[in-house]
Amino acid sequence: MADLPQVKFHHKTENGEEREVVSKVTVTQDGTFHMTVPDDLVDSIKPHLPKDYYTDCVRRKVKKDPLLPGGLRRSGTKITHRVSGPSLDDCKRAIKAGLRDWLKCEVTEEIVIRYGRRTKTTYWKMTDGTIYANGTDCENDPNYLTDGPQHDPRNGGWHGKLDATTHNAGYMVSLFASIHKKTTYTRCSVVEHKYSRPDFSNFSHETWGERLNCFVGLAEDGGWMQDGIECEEMPYTEESAKFFYEMLIGMCAFSDKIEAFFEDPANVIKAIEAGTQLLIGRD
Repeated sequence: MADLPQVKFHHKTENGEEREVVSKVTVTQDGTFHMTVPDDLVDSIKPHLPKDYYTDCVRRKVKKDPLLPGGLRRSGTKITHRVSGPSLDDCKRAIKAGLRDWLKCEVTEEIVIRYGRRTKTTYWKMTDGTIYANGTDCENDPNYLTDGPQHDPRNGGWHGKLDATTHNAGYMVSLFASIHKKTTYTRCSVVEHKYSRPDFSNFSHETWGERLNCFVGLAEDGGWMQDGIECEEMPYTEESAKFFYEMLIGMCAFSDKIEAFFEDPANVIKAIEAGTQLLIGRD
């Protein structure tokens, strides 16, 4: 049996998944070529073997390694899987096709709306929904119960993402919504999703879909999740796109109101004197 140069096989899928296989090649005196392959590729290679080609495995004993600690000096059997046949090129073609099938993906695409929110607040909420600054502030509520233990759950509890040990520069409510193309790659039991901006060639400014994606300053490919925003998704429809578009317009209008009001300190004084509520009430 003579040794021939090793052969490398490499394949990369559409979603960037790739694998490289290095095969040891030998040829026997009767002209049969043998190429080693990983055991998990054997089933993918078999359908591509020509007639009279085959896969088999060679077993050889492995001696104890004297350099290993005593407890690890174990002998055993090493199994090597091979592709065998009279033509080296045919063996190569079968392995290449098997590797391609092993990495083959089913690719599907759909348009979805991804949306998320992040809030950084903390407050005490009574069981009837009334909001207070904390558990002491709620004692001013006429429905506050005093016949139970301290922090009686009948008086509500803490809500929000902040607490006495976590702080933020200010209370914040953040909303996100955008249309994405969702590409799903499926290979055997492995499922991977990737998101990208959709092709708007089928959209116009008359659709709520493109109008929703007109908002700027929002992460386009899910990067907002790195900033702590919880993300959900739903299939794209014009009705859902309109809902999220108008929701973000409402957020912009509210932001504009806040900016305009606090731009002039005199507005704050006037509102205090008049007892005006800039924001919604506690109920």
